[in-house]
Amino acid sequence: MTASLVCAVHCAVMPLAITLLPLVGLGFLAHEATEWILVGLSLLLGGGSLWVGFRGHRRRRALLFLVIGFALLAAGRVAEARENEWIGMPLVILGALAVAGAHFVNRRLCLACKVGRPHPG
Repeated sequence: MTASLVCAVHCAVMPLAITLLPLVGLGFLAHEATEWILVGLSLLLGGGSLWVGFRGHRRRRALLFLVIGFALLAAGRVAEARENEWIGMPLVILGALAVAGAHFVNRRLCLACKVGRPHPG
């Protein structure tokens, strides 16, 4: 969940901070490769985390949120690479929120299993 939130903050702050990054030695954060590395890291960490939860609660809802989130992130990054910022940025933000939502749903499902309550929804 932390990687997803870092990604969301990165995407929201980047347009504002992009001119200051080289001045403080962090210009590498503005490169497209860094963006894809963050998406890949989020996918690995998020997928692993949700898979562990899924093995316990066997509900696919959180995994569905994760897949939708990463599809939106990828579509947004591709749109931004093609200089369609007006559609790319909203897709990236929605994707990051969906990934964070996947972790939230997974946590609720895991907690429901631990206390022996029926699964919500």
